[in-house]
Amino acid sequence: MNEVLEVILSLSLSGGIVIIMLYLVLLLFEKKLCRQWQYYIWMIAIIRLLLPFAPQQNLMNELFQSAKPPISGIDNSSLEGLQNEQTPTEGFKIHVIQAENTEDETGSIQSSETNYEITDETVDEVSNKELTGKMYVLSDIARQYLWLIWLLPAIILFVRKIITYEKNLQYICAGSKEVQDIVLLEEFNKLLEENHVKSRMTLSVNNMIRSPMMMGLFNPCIILSTTQMTVLEFRHTISHELVHYRRRDILYKWLIQIAVCIHWFNPLLYMMERSINRACELSCDEAVIWDLDKEGRYAYGDTLLRAAGRNVKCKLPVSPIAFSDSKIELKERLDAIMNFKKISKVTYITMISLAIILFVCSSYVGVYAVTKQNAAATDTFETKTSTSNSAQASHSVVYKNGEYFILFDNAGEKDIPGSTGPDYGVTFAAVWPDAYVSFDSYYVNQKLSSKVKKDCKHFQNNGWLTQKEANTIINVARKVQQGDTNDFKTDKQEKEYTKWNIMIKNGVYYYKNKRIRILMDTRKDRSFKNFSYDKEGKVDIKVIRNSKNKITKVKYLSEKKAQEILDDLK
Repeated sequence: MNEVLEVILSLSLSGGIVIIMLYLVLLLFEKKLCRQWQYYIWMIAIIRLLLPFAPQQNLMNELFQSAKPPISGIDNSSLEGLQNEQTPTEGFKIHVIQAENTEDETGSIQSSETNYEITDETVDEVSNKELTGKMYVLSDIARQYLWLIWLLPAIILFVRKIITYEKNLQYICAGSKEVQDIVLLEEFNKLLEENHVKSRMTLSVNNMIRSPMMMGLFNPCIILSTTQMTVLEFRHTISHELVHYRRRDILYKWLIQIAVCIHWFNPLLYMMERSINRACELSCDEAVIWDLDKEGRYAYGDTLLRAAGRNVKCKLPVSPIAFSDSKIELKERLDAIMNFKKISKVTYITMISLAIILFVCSSYVGVYAVTKQNAAATDTFETKTSTSNSAQASHSVVYKNGEYFILFDNAGEKDIPGSTGPDYGVTFAAVWPDAYVSFDSYYVNQKLSSKVKKDCKHFQNNGWLTQKEANTIINVARKVQQGDTNDFKTDKQEKEYTKWNIMIKNGVYYYKNKRIRILMDTRKDRSFKNFSYDKEGKVDIKVIRNSKNKITKVKYLSEKKAQEILDDLK
């Protein structure tokens, strides 16, 4: 899920850059551009904040790729130096000295007890490395759940906005009643026809609100703060609200709220929200007065002043579209009305050009396409390694008990150390005739090879692995990640069990780290392929296979079925 967080962070960063660009443009050309352009141009920023789509070559990709190591594989510089550069193995501080191994008549390997020789001067160093390893595991777990720090506040904020919005709407609706004035109703119907509104729209009045507002999208309703107004004031008021309705401004405002919730940590979003709300009312005023003469604009301004004169105020977090709000905004709106001028053709061409330029810039800023970059990195690595055999050390791989042993320098199975298997998932070990290095446990997912690569780098820095050996181990991890393990020497049934989270540790079966009491492995004809009973186990498991004898499902046995099996065993 951290890949999702990386995408969100890149969207927030790129959206922030676009917001700054828009502020600079509006600062330079605000008085020359029409208000409707200034309102809708913010959609470029909202699209950039919400949609993770962009050309593959973009600023965010370059920025995020340069800020982190390749997600999988070896980077190009490492590959170029693999053939010539090698780290000496004399730097190993832990030596495993094994007694002579012999084979009995049956071919079984007989080995005396293994002795471990650790020099006194390296005890402190090993302890420090163990502590570092534990801290690395803890930090890795913390990174895995970092996305929750983003997600939980986003969900809480969004749910809070919806609940608060609904409560306020219920409060407004509870205090509203339909308008009964015949003159106003007739004028209302005329305005609906003039504006080609085909949806059923109602007209109500609520004395508890400060100014008229529009509510609802599918069942729209205009709510007046009072019916004590002239016909001209009524026409101005309704015309203003119908502009909001035709433009679907409620949807626009909710898109803003979604962006704010997703990018709650970005202060630029709150600045953008205030600017869009301001631009919304200014552009709506402009649409109403577009065809009015100077006297008509003055009359419309008087209507705004009259609406602002009421002392009652009901403020919502996601406001139904209000006719008039704060005094500061009212002053700005009146100034815009008095100084209104229709745009020229030159201004029109300038607005189109600026919109295209801003959109292209927004596309270039882009978003971090994590999935595509992973695929590209993997393809690059596989291409280079397939054409450069010298980049890997000579080796063989043995799988046993959930652990992949990579044997170097002609090491054999007799050199494999005793192991209880991984704590979870799988683990790896590099084995030489006289030494070995063990890795941590890993979950088999898309991050497996990248995590193994980080640990290999750590071992290289301490002189425990050469670069060729590290390259080999990373390649083995990648094959495990992709399920391409047919070339490894292993017990097929154990290997298949591992894919379904069934582990075997010292002959004991575990399912998702819980010891299995009853294990039923059944074929298609319901005959047993494997059956195991362990009285110390905690869970009961049934393995189901298809006609090709491949596992298709692993499920828990019901208590009733488990008890029947236990009764049969008595």
